[in-house]
Amino acid sequence: MRPSVSFLVVAALAVPVFAAPLPDDALVDEGSRKLEGGDVDGALDAFARAEKAAPKDPRPRYLRGAALGRKHDAAGAVAAYREALALDGKLAAVHNELGAVLEEAGRRDEATGEFRAALEADPTLAEAWSNLGRAQLARGDGAAAVDTFKKAAARAPKDADLRIDLSVALRKLGRADEATAAAREAVSLAPSLAPAHLNLGLCLSAAKKLDEAAAELTAATRLDPQGHLAFVALATVERDRKRWDAALGALDRAQALKPRSLALRLERARILGAAKRCAEAKQALGALPADKDDVKAAAREVAATCP
Repeated sequence: MRPSVSFLVVAALAVPVFAAPLPDDALVDEGSRKLEGGDVDGALDAFARAEKAAPKDPRPRYLRGAALGRKHDAAGAVAAYREALALDGKLAAVHNELGAVLEEAGRRDEATGEFRAALEADPTLAEAWSNLGRAQLARGDGAAAVDTFKKAAARAPKDADLRIDLSVALRKLGRADEATAAAREAVSLAPSLAPAHLNLGLCLSAAKKLDEAAAELTAATRLDPQGHLAFVALATVERDRKRWDAALGALDRAQALKPRSLALRLERARILGAAKRCAEAKQALGALPADKDDVKAAAREVAATCP
């Protein structure tokens, strides 16, 4: 799921700008500060007192849901969000957050219903559009996801994240040219956004435009040096360009971020084999569990170039 609106922003949505102060305002502020600072139990205590002070205010309830989510209590979070919505069913961001919790819990039909309710309450809520489209894509309904992302992008002409979502959906449907166009639009809207460059690099790699792909993936790694996937993708592109040292260098960076990844260690052996650095390739394989099927497959690949 795309990150939902922060609980502090959500809190501001419940009370009109010119509304009279509520008796629980100070407690809501106290709980929000504690939650922001990581004191989840302290926040829950403040929200409980706020609920008693103002039984009809939805804010302490959905903030309790956010706090329970921090404690990985999905059932409690769902109950709290539903309590808030029972008091005010038009809180779009709360419908969206409830949908995200339900989606993570595998309650997909309910989640989709909440995302749609969020959009009915606020058609401009980009997070809900994104979550709805991603949920459709996860269910294998790529056409519906593309339709959702296109509608969302039309409503938010400067939202790069929605263009990334659209590009991913199009790429999964095999609509490569459209996917690349959407990816380029995302980069043009947000040139400092690492995921935009990563997605464009993946599109270009799929289209075998390897030089352009390498440039975009390199940009992604520079913008986000902790971006594991960008280093993996860059290693793959450099391998396909037969730039073995560059491929291994990118793989080194990926392994530094995921040192226990068997897939990366196998890829290292494959690249070394393809580069005909046979002694190193066999040494890399020798450090892996030989009984695993994927290790056996990599050994066969290496043996093809290193008899």
